[in-house]
Amino acid sequence: MTKKGKSEYGRIEPFLAEIRSAIQSILNDIDVNLSYSILKLNKAVKDQILVHGVKERLKQNEMREVIIVPYKRKYKSDFAKLNYEWLVKYFKSEGIKNEDERLLNNPEKEIIKKGGQVFFAILKDEVVGTCAVLKVDDITYELAKMGVTEKAQGKQIGKKLALTSIGYAVDKKAEKLILSTNPKLTAAMNLYSSLGFKLVKLEQENRYKRKLIHMELDLSSE
Repeated sequence: MTKKGKSEYGRIEPFLAEIRSAIQSILNDIDVNLSYSILKLNKAVKDQILVHGVKERLKQNEMREVIIVPYKRKYKSDFAKLNYEWLVKYFKSEGIKNEDERLLNNPEKEIIKKGGQVFFAILKDEVVGTCAVLKVDDITYELAKMGVTEKAQGKQIGKKLALTSIGYAVDKKAEKLILSTNPKLTAAMNLYSSLGFKLVKLEQENRYKRKLIHMELDLSSE
């Protein structure tokens, strides 16, 4: 095999392994009769069951590869960079607000020392996502400043960050976890809804001065 061939094989090898696994899973669920098995396998390919199965397995593998770590000073610039990336993309016309800069440029003072935490998603030694959990009061925490770099989106990194944040709030004996997001961020809204967050009306100042909707996750044991 040529050097280029070896390189290409290395690139597609994980896909081949998942395809073999998906085919075996389908075969395990069907009759031992060879003709019937071939018919079922052809139907699975036609209905894209096989493709869906491979995609799901690859997503699960990618999610397992992502490591979530708490704040370290060496990641401070990544916290700002990842958030400014999506702020500029979605809210360039509205500008970056003072509240954004306060949190992103001073995470230790404004988040950590006030009882919160910042988490980072690491994939293959690269920081690809981040989010913060802010302490509002003894029973309320806020999920904020979640950002995943564009090239790593679609790998369920946001979900893993959100689940880590929920776990952090539970460990702190919080009774609710709140968040604010923009209606245009539909993928984020769908993620939060899938995790149990409900739309609520909050009677508080909109410190970001842009259109927001508010969601809440009930963590109380009652």
